[in-house]
Amino acid sequence: MPVIESPSDSRVQLQVDPTFGAARVSLRPVDVKSHGGAAGGHYRGAWSTGLTTGIAAGGALFSLRWSDPERVLLVHRIRVAAVVDTPFTAAQEVSVDLVRVRPFSVADTGGTPVVPGEALRAASAMRPFAVGDLRMATTAALTPGTGTEEEHPLEALVLGIGNAIGSAAAGILTEVLPGAGYPIELAGGEGLRLRNRFAQGAAGVVRFTFAFEFVAVPLAF
Repeated sequence: MPVIESPSDSRVQLQVDPTFGAARVSLRPVDVKSHGGAAGGHYRGAWSTGLTTGIAAGGALFSLRWSDPERVLLVHRIRVAAVVDTPFTAAQEVSVDLVRVRPFSVADTGGTPVVPGEALRAASAMRPFAVGDLRMATTAALTPGTGTEEEHPLEALVLGIGNAIGSAAAGILTEVLPGAGYPIELAGGEGLRLRNRFAQGAAGVVRFTFAFEFVAVPLAF
């Protein structure tokens, strides 16, 4: 099989398929080390709201404010699940959307703040997850801080959920497949809100769970 050697290191070779003349490569995770030695990391975590009820359309269920001036945050995957704890008086749509907030100078308040520290790292050698603020709603929506939501959501997801106790549904809100697109990117002073898309009707109570995969990449990458 033909090979192409690296001009700087003959031990590094690219194999070329003899039939189709195509390169043979292996997919790798995003590199989080810059040439200058700065480092980022891969992170993942899952969090649940409280038993939300009466949340208006556009009410924030989850908020993230990124404040690291030396790294950008790439959002690779968000999975959403919901379960009905108390049925609504009348069946209705349960859905969420994702909106970017920039600038985002003061974090949202209320809910339950999450202090991830080192717990979210994919490997112990990676830097701790240096997020400025991360929080989940409890029973009510988060109180907006100081920031400007973009006019249009980046993503939206309708959950095919029934109107009965224990009814549940899950889906992928956003996902970046290798070679198929670019992740959502947040610079320092930017952030995201995951919002309730339509007002919750009378009596209904829903618990949401959000699972995330992030990558922090040095600016000097």
